[in-house]
Amino acid sequence: MKKVVLTVALCGLSSAALAADLPSRAPPAVYAPPPPPIFTWTGYYIGVTAGYAFDQDHNFTLLGNTAAPAADLAAGLRPGFVRDRSNGFTGGGELGYNYQFSNTSYFGGTGGVVAGIEADAAYVGPGSNSLYSAGAFNSFFHSRTEFVGTVRGRLGYAFNNFLIYGTGGFAYGGVDDTAAFYNAAGLNTYNGARSTIRTGYAYGGGVAYAIPTASFLNFFRSSAVTLKAEFIRYDLGTQSILVPATTTGNSFTAQIKTQGNLIRAGLDYKIDFSGVPAPIVAKY
Repeated sequence: MKKVVLTVALCGLSSAALAADLPSRAPPAVYAPPPPPIFTWTGYYIGVTAGYAFDQDHNFTLLGNTAAPAADLAAGLRPGFVRDRSNGFTGGGELGYNYQFSNTSYFGGTGGVVAGIEADAAYVGPGSNSLYSAGAFNSFFHSRTEFVGTVRGRLGYAFNNFLIYGTGGFAYGGVDDTAAFYNAAGLNTYNGARSTIRTGYAYGGGVAYAIPTASFLNFFRSSAVTLKAEFIRYDLGTQSILVPATTTGNSFTAQIKTQGNLIRAGLDYKIDFSGVPAPIVAKY
């Protein structure tokens, strides 16, 4: 009897050992891909802009000097104010950096405050010419803002891929001015011109949108292409030029205030120096 019990026990142990060696029939773990990364505006960017420059004001104020001959003043050459305005195409390039603070949730989306700095330079065309007659004198004014550049801070709020912002800062530009006066006989002509780099300020605002990866407009096939539309108002201050007579030592002084508006669209590429992490691939 003891032999039978021992034999049964050994058989039971052998069956348990064999069962432990069999492969598991439990299903493999289901791979769940990680959620797509949330877009952030943080990073450097570089791009181009194009648009329209309008109401480019060049305000000439003619100041009579004590050396101005009384005969010319009596003939119609008097101090006064002239507004010389031009409109035209503008285009250029830009670069900058944005930093997006921690995202917050809103209505099922994410957003956050975005602060940044941007530098740009743009061609501004064309100039304007104005001709006036006053008594025996004709007056000619020419002014052209050849280019405008800015270095501005930006502050806005991002709603996922959509950004609205305000901007303001330093402005500079190259300006050519001419003021000339001459009588009907071509005598006692006054002519003054000056080309200068002027400085001032600029401010404005705009909206930007990061193109989704799947869009046919995203030619880089990444979330790094952004579009924007913005308005910039610039003021380059007031510059004085001497308008001397060509045949005498007499002269006038002209003060020119330069300002204008830019409305433009931009296409930017967001640069990620840290690189994009490689996708996770499951192996079974």
